Amino acid sequence: VEIPKEFQHKKVHNAPTKPLKSILKKSSYAEEPRRVKRANKKKNVSLNLREPNEDDTGKKTKKKKRDKDNSKKNRPSANWQLHDTQFASQIQNGIETVQNPLYNPDLVALRVQLDGMRAKAAKVGAEPAVLDLSGKELTSLPAVICKHNYLSVINLYMNQICSLPPEIGNLTNLIQLGLNENSLFHIPKAIGQLEALQILDLRYNRLQDLPPEIGNLKNLKRLFLRYNRLIALPDTLGNLTQLELLSVRNNSLYEIPESVNNLTKLRVLDVHQNQIGRLPSIGNMTELVDLDAQYNQLSRLPKDIENLKKLRKLRLGHNKIKEFPVEICEIRTLEELDLEGNMLVGLSEKVKNLNNLKQLYLSRNKLTTLPENIGNLVRLRQLFLNCNRLSEIPASFGKLRELKEVDLGTNNFTVFPNPQLFRYVTTLNIHDNMIETLPANVNEMKSIKTLDLGENQLRNIPESFCTINSLTNLRLNCNELNDLPENFDCLMSLRNLQADNNLFEELPPQVGFLQSLTALSLLDNDLNDLPDELINLHKLKQ
Repeated sequence: VEIPKEFQHKKVHNAPTKPLKSILKKSSYAEEPRRVKRANKKKNVSLNLREPNEDDTGKKTKKKKRDKDNSKKNRPSANWQLHDTQFASQIQNGIETVQNPLYNPDLVALRVQLDGMRAKAAKVGAEPAVLDLSGKELTSLPAVICKHNYLSVINLYMNQICSLPPEIGNLTNLIQLGLNENSLFHIPKAIGQLEALQILDLRYNRLQDLPPEIGNLKNLKRLFLRYNRLIALPDTLGNLTQLELLSVRNNSLYEIPESVNNLTKLRVLDVHQNQIGRLPSIGNMTELVDLDAQYNQLSRLPKDIENLKKLRKLRLGHNKIKEFPVEICEIRTLEELDLEGNMLVGLSEKVKNLNNLKQLYLSRNKLTTLPENIGNLVRLRQLFLNCNRLSEIPASFGKLRELKEVDLGTNNFTVFPNPQLFRYVTTLNIHDNMIETLPANVNEMKSIKTLDLGENQLRNIPESFCTINSLTNLRLNCNELNDLPENFDCLMSLRNLQADNNLFEELPPQVGFLQSLTALSLLDNDLNDLPDELINLHKLKQ
């Protein structure tokens, strides 16, 4: 990078010359070029810029006789050195240009930007100073940033930063620091000096530990640590009494420090996908509304979890819980409860207390029955019971008027449950069971829109089925059907019909009058021909 014109040191070699001593002063930022100044000989001169034809004593050597071919004005470059830094000088057309390898135009532009931000921040009522260096392929934090302690927000995400300098502690007015998606292995102790910090984002790094000094961040409200390599958290984490959100999902934690019970203002605790075998006492977290502990090694819950009177979402899926945790039945504010992928064999009768529950996930357990009072969950909208060992549904199921989606797939049903229990259901999945017939009153499912009857042993469909006017999606794959009812064309709202892997030899012509049909699948049947009536399916796309 050549020095700009105004900084160039010009010297015409044809003019009389004198012994020259020059100094190249190192800038405080070491990124911008400085003018090469002439000076007389002084003590402690760190850089001696001499003419190429001078010897070490400063005296001129005898000039060689020039040939006619040596009349060019261009001369070879001279190399000068400042400590360990090489400075090259190119002489061209009688003009000497010094190239400074320390010059970085990006950092010079950064300095100009920071100086402008400093001036704005000094004004009364100025907005918070925000520095965004995200996605700049930085491998380290530019040291110049740490001198500007007026900064309020620094975004450095999506870079390649491996470490932070101790000087980061000088940014005492920093409110938000975004370092996600970098390559950080450690955080310096100086992070504890950022006492004004409220948001610290360290997601998607390679952190293996945290310094105890992180507990000094008394004003921190949100701490993001997900997708790192943490195996432990410091006990000082309990000092962050203003913390509202703590996310440590997708790490390698085996435990959570007992001190977290001091986080009385915490609203969200996310420890998803770690190796945690037990949760500490959390009864003091009375402001907690969302607790996610999925994909861990939990076998039971702390008894004081019943104190969390504001908890709305409790996700405990994919753990090793064998007995239904009765303590959670005292949390009447719960709206979502996820116990999928555990080892439950039954539900407590006290589940009726959760009368604000809207979503209940119980898939992939070992349930054989449901409590009769499950009908007390009058606000329930979604119920997932697939991959269990159920063979019947309690009669109180019909009280669930808000229930819209039910999944009973992969259970032990041999008889289709009473259709009256699904009067208000819009989506019913009962695939992968052993059902042979549908009841005559199947049309009492008056609100059904999506029905999955695949992977059963159905041999026929009753004519009453075709009076379900609300049905739009029907899946009949992998049954033993070889015909459809004559009034099948009455399903005027049907848009998607799947009947793969059945025993059809010919397709009933009634299918050609399903004018709303947009998708039809008949793979792996014994069809030899298709009816001409299919030409009427003007909306068919696949």
